[in-house]
Amino acid sequence: MSRVIMKNGDVVNLESYDWKAYRSPVQLQAIARELRDKAEICKSDYPGQKVIFCFNTDFGAVPQTVENELASLGVEIQTWP
Repeated sequence: MSRVIMKNGDVVNLESYDWKAYRSPVQLQAIARELRDKAEICKSDYPGQKVIFCFNTDFGAVPQTVENELASLGVEIQTWP
Protein backbone atom coordinates (compact mmCIF):
# COMPACT_ATOMS: atom_id res chain seq x y z
CA MET A 1 0.00 0.00 0.00
CA SER A 2 1.12 3.50 -0.77
CA ARG A 3 -0.48 6.28 1.21
CA VAL A 4 -0.67 9.86 -0.02
CA ILE A 5 -1.97 12.81 1.98
CA MET A 6 -3.47 15.38 -0.36
CA LYS A 7 -3.31 19.15 0.20
CA ASN A 8 -6.97 19.13 1.23
CA GLY A 9 -6.24 16.46 3.87
CA ASP A 10 -7.77 13.49 2.04
CA VAL A 11 -5.93 10.25 2.75
CA VAL A 12 -5.50 8.25 -0.46
CA ASN A 13 -4.36 4.62 -0.34
CA LEU A 14 -3.18 3.14 -3.60
CA GLU A 15 -3.78 -0.62 -3.80
CA SER A 16 -3.07 -3.22 -6.46
CA TYR A 17 -4.36 -6.78 -6.20
CA ASP A 18 -4.65 -9.59 -8.71
CA TRP A 19 -8.21 -10.44 -7.74
CA LYS A 20 -8.15 -13.66 -9.79
CA ALA A 21 -5.69 -15.06 -7.23
CA TYR A 22 -8.36 -14.82 -4.49
CA ARG A 23 -11.02 -17.15 -5.84
CA SER A 24 -12.55 -18.57 -2.69
CA PRO A 25 -14.91 -16.59 -0.47
CA VAL A 26 -12.62 -17.31 2.49
CA GLN A 27 -9.66 -15.72 0.70
CA LEU A 28 -11.68 -12.68 -0.34
CA GLN A 29 -13.02 -12.22 3.17
CA ALA A 30 -9.48 -12.36 4.55
CA ILE A 31 -8.36 -9.62 2.14
CA ALA A 32 -11.47 -7.59 2.97
CA ARG A 33 -10.62 -7.81 6.69
CA GLU A 34 -7.01 -6.82 5.98
CA LEU A 35 -8.17 -3.77 4.03
CA ARG A 36 -10.70 -2.90 6.75
CA ASP A 37 -7.84 -2.96 9.28
CA LYS A 38 -5.78 -0.62 7.05
CA ALA A 39 -8.76 1.72 6.73
CA GLU A 40 -9.29 1.78 10.50
CA ILE A 41 -5.62 2.68 10.99
CA CYS A 42 -5.95 5.52 8.47
CA LYS A 43 -9.05 6.79 10.23
CA SER A 44 -7.30 6.77 13.60
CA ASP A 45 -4.08 8.34 12.22
CA TYR A 46 -6.03 11.08 10.40
CA PRO A 47 -9.26 11.65 12.35
CA GLY A 48 -11.93 13.59 10.51
CA GLN A 49 -10.24 13.25 7.12
CA LYS A 50 -11.76 11.52 4.11
CA VAL A 51 -10.16 8.11 3.50
CA ILE A 52 -10.03 6.91 -0.10
CA PHE A 53 -8.85 3.53 -1.34
CA CYS A 54 -7.90 3.63 -5.01
CA PHE A 55 -7.53 0.23 -6.66
CA ASN A 56 -5.70 -0.73 -9.83
CA THR A 57 -8.23 -2.55 -12.02
CA ASP A 58 -5.70 -3.95 -14.50
CA PHE A 59 -6.21 -7.32 -12.78
CA GLY A 60 -9.99 -7.20 -12.50
CA ALA A 61 -12.72 -5.27 -10.76
CA VAL A 62 -12.78 -4.84 -7.00
CA PRO A 63 -14.94 -7.65 -5.54
CA GLN A 64 -18.22 -6.65 -3.95
CA THR A 65 -17.11 -8.21 -0.64
CA VAL A 66 -14.21 -5.77 -0.46
CA GLU A 67 -16.32 -2.80 -1.54
CA ASN A 68 -18.95 -3.59 1.10
CA GLU A 69 -16.36 -3.93 3.87
CA LEU A 70 -14.76 -0.56 3.11
CA ALA A 71 -18.06 1.21 2.46
CA SER A 72 -19.30 0.10 5.89
CA LEU A 73 -16.51 2.26 7.36
CA GLY A 74 -17.34 5.25 5.18
CA VAL A 75 -14.30 4.74 2.96
CA GLU A 76 -14.59 6.05 -0.58
CA ILE A 77 -13.53 3.59 -3.30
CA GLN A 78 -12.02 4.72 -6.56
CA THR A 79 -10.28 2.82 -9.35
CA TRP A 80 -7.66 3.35 -11.99
CA PRO A 81 -6.99 3.14 -14.92
